[in-house]
Amino acid sequence: ASGDRLTTAISEVEGNSRTVTSSSLAGTKASGYGNQTIVAGANNAKLGSFTLSTGSTEGVNVNTIVINLSTGEAASITDLRLVDNATGAQIGTTKSSASTANTFSLSTPMGASQTKVINLYANVKSGANAGPWIATLDDTTGGSGAVTGSSVTVGSDVNLQTITIAGSGTLTVT
Repeated sequence: ASGDRLTTAISEVEGNSRTVTSSSLAGTKASGYGNQTIVAGANNAKLGSFTLSTGSTEGVNVNTIVINLSTGEAASITDLRLVDNATGAQIGTTKSSASTANTFSLSTPMGASQTKVINLYANVKSGANAGPWIATLDDTTGGSGAVTGSSVTVGSDVNLQTITIAGSGTLTVT
């Protein structure tokens, strides 16, 4: 306590480093499945295919997939379900009666920089109106970051493949 100035150099000590990450999730129409024509009355018809992709910094625990349909599209199908393209395993619970907003609750962990192709299947009613049928992956599809737990969604609606429903075919025997 002499009041003398301290002349010894004080060295800087660095604290623990922190890496700030943020999760991201993108939804796109799957490129490996094109527009289709399906006959009314077809069972187990593949009505769309989409890809979920995570960003490079953090994986995502996908917990909600929402598929939107018009009122007419919803009325034309039964047993709407999602299937993992790679494993053939069903994702979430079958919607026996589809609605305009079909929410599938799931728990699907995806690592960083991972993609997953998911297919949409349903039974097309025999009385389904002929014409175009297009499911939409809703912008609220998402989950939480695997590390941060932060909420993440695909951010924009994605129209899937155009499925043309054709009237039921006829077979003539001569």
